[in-house]
Amino acid sequence: MKKQILAVVAVLALSAGSAYAAAVTAGPREGVVGSEHDMRTKAGLTETQDRVCVYCHTPHHADTSAAALKAPLWSRGSNGSTYVAYASSTFTVAGSDPAVGTTRLCLSCHDASLALDNYYGSGKTIAGGGTEIDAADTYGHPNIGAGQTLNNDHPVGMDLLALGCATSPTDNTSSTPGNASCGTWAYIRNLTDSLNAVPYLGNGRGVTVNERLFDDGTHLYMTCATCHDVHNKKNEDLAAGGQNYFVLAPQAGSKLCITCHIK
Repeated sequence: MKKQILAVVAVLALSAGSAYAAAVTAGPREGVVGSEHDMRTKAGLTETQDRVCVYCHTPHHADTSAAALKAPLWSRGSNGSTYVAYASSTFTVAGSDPAVGTTRLCLSCHDASLALDNYYGSGKTIAGGGTEIDAADTYGHPNIGAGQTLNNDHPVGMDLLALGCATSPTDNTSSTPGNASCGTWAYIRNLTDSLNAVPYLGNGRGVTVNERLFDDGTHLYMTCATCHDVHNKKNEDLAAGGQNYFVLAPQAGSKLCITCHIK
């Protein structure tokens, strides 16, 4: 009987070990543990209690100034940087804050101005004073918004619904969201009405563009979260062997792009 019990325990231990091994190499839709946003395995950081969520969230003493950004129990403090918006001969982001909404949360790590392990309880300064970057904080990926410029990245911070009413490359925040009388740009799908009918191409969970916009009560803005799911739950696989960038539609066939762009 004792041998049988030991055998069962051994099997359970192996099963648990296998499950953990699978967890620390999480693929798309498998959750944040073991994903590219698990700072323990991807950034080489250590945390006293081996936690994962703590790098962005805290159960106590959260930064309440981030509440308006829809940041539940935010741990990293507010990123108050001013960013240069995207501008080109064909499109310019209008408005004063291209990093509106959840984009600002993403940039608190991705613009490389604040250490990845600079969170409440880490012993480092947050909410204004923490700018230290050291070898342990490097993430191994190109920085987005480095130097506080978003001019060389896909536009964010514009009212996606208002694009259908735009009269010029800079008119993308002045119109009423959801105005069904508006037309549409020749290059952007008609998102001015019935936006829920526009799902991400190739997304098997029925995720729509509408639910991934930032609503400030007046406009519906495109942010980083319009293309990416940071918690690795609703995103799609890339091409075989590709990098998991948390995108909501497959890169293969450029389904992510042509969800909105008519090409």
